Amino acid sequence: MATPGARCRTPASCTRLWRDTLSWECEVITDHLSLWAQPFGPHEDLPTRLKNILKEYSASAPDLVKEVLQNADDAGAGLLHFVWDRRQHPVKATFSEEWKILQGPALCIYNDRPFQQRDIEGIQHLGVGSKQGRQDVTGKYGLGFNTVYHFTDCPAFLTGDSTLCVSDPHLYYVPTATTEKPGSMFTVNTDFKKNFPDIYDTFLPSFFDLKQGVLFRLPLRTAAEAAKSRVSDMVVRDQDLKNMEETLAKEGEDLVLFLRHVHTIIFSEIPPDGKELVEKLRVTTELTEEDAKLRQDFQARLSQATDGNSPTPLSYTMKVKNSRAKTTSLWRVISQIGVQDGAEESPELKWLPYGAVAARMEPLKRVMGRAFCTLPLPLVTGLPLHINANFSVDAARCRLHWDKGGTGATWNGFLLRRLVVPLYCYFLTGKPWSQKSSSISPWNSARSTWTPTSSTFPHLQQICEEFIEAQVNTVVLGPDSLQRFLKALALPVPCKLAETPLRNPESCSYLLRYLTGRNRHSQGTHKDGDKAILEGLPLLATEDGLLNAFSSQHPVFKNSFAK
Repeated sequence: MATPGARCRTPASCTRLWRDTLSWECEVITDHLSLWAQPFGPHEDLPTRLKNILKEYSASAPDLVKEVLQNADDAGAGLLHFVWDRRQHPVKATFSEEWKILQGPALCIYNDRPFQQRDIEGIQHLGVGSKQGRQDVTGKYGLGFNTVYHFTDCPAFLTGDSTLCVSDPHLYYVPTATTEKPGSMFTVNTDFKKNFPDIYDTFLPSFFDLKQGVLFRLPLRTAAEAAKSRVSDMVVRDQDLKNMEETLAKEGEDLVLFLRHVHTIIFSEIPPDGKELVEKLRVTTELTEEDAKLRQDFQARLSQATDGNSPTPLSYTMKVKNSRAKTTSLWRVISQIGVQDGAEESPELKWLPYGAVAARMEPLKRVMGRAFCTLPLPLVTGLPLHINANFSVDAARCRLHWDKGGTGATWNGFLLRRLVVPLYCYFLTGKPWSQKSSSISPWNSARSTWTPTSSTFPHLQQICEEFIEAQVNTVVLGPDSLQRFLKALALPVPCKLAETPLRNPESCSYLLRYLTGRNRHSQGTHKDGDKAILEGLPLLATEDGLLNAFSSQHPVFKNSFAK
């Protein structure tokens, strides 16, 4: 580099000298920027960020169970084991004085699928996770996983018996934690186990094959910790863990129904003065060898599928056992990747539609049908079976998106029309809906009539009355209920008939005949009783193509159009 004060001999060398001199002066100034500058830029305090995330997720034990279960299933684990370790562990060989409080009671969660490197990276990225772009997963490490902070301030996990990761958002428990990296990752080898045996033993090496899985340890937040925590002020009590066990006991059957990999869930306890693992509850699923192979192939296709234009159906039966309830139930599950028809209606062609229906075959007791997004949603459908699909839901997977005009709402409607309904028909008929409709024999003519249900099913009324007498919730659908429904719709009439679900005058005519108890070929005139039925019904089709409501205040004239 030329130095200041050097004499230039040619114009070119003079220009080069000037440029080098300017560069040298800039370097000198830059080296001393610290005299004037200090760090500046957008920054969010991690405890504050976590506290805001927790506002989107319930602090209930059932929701923590679902999030952990979802992550284990997405990771491909077959076993998920919850352990309430109530012991106080030794505190002599730990990382720091502050760590000692973490040696108390904890919730340990083991699954038999070690973390991959992308999972370790993803769990560090809040709001991103490790599963973006994968069709065969539902949750994301780094999102729903944060529900663990409702229970602890310092979650940790040991994977493959080789890597221990600790998150310390308060920079309090782990001496090596920094603002940039609020936690530490330790290599767990022979020397580590020798130097920190008290910490290593809290990961239950005597109970689990740690090389073949991952064990999360959530030291339960005490009242003392809650008082100073900037993440959550929730004190975890014994009842919270008991609620977790009860959730698995009561909802275990539903929780495992649509899982792709997890087949066994266990809840155990280690007493405060005990050294044995006491199993309290076990929920398992069983498939025949043939069905297990079919489902495995189905999952492989799901992970590799790129579009929904080539539907892949699967039907199998599955046993679900619950050791607490001492019950065994048999379910028929019908799943499908893609849709038979109408794929072009999807608001996002890159999204892959997949879903299922499940009906309990044994014992034949009434099922309160629910909607699922792999795990049950707080939505009762009223159907006699459960429906499942990759619905668009909120971040906490508690609510379906139904915002008018939104992509999520359009997607959910598409799934219901083109996937769930055909699967329901498949279940009822034993054939795919498109196959069923295409196999109908040719016909020359047909005549439709409204046949009273009492003549078609002579004992139906008696059966209904017996259900009511047995205090079974019974819904009777007939002209009266249809009349009430149509009047309650509050359609914005007058409106264009073609833009309503009725489409044409014939549909209005069919409904009117059903409501007034006449078939197409009856010649009688309208009775006085019909006037009360018709009043307010949005079934009046007029020649101008509009749909109106019947009103005695605004009479219309009948002509050939309305016959």
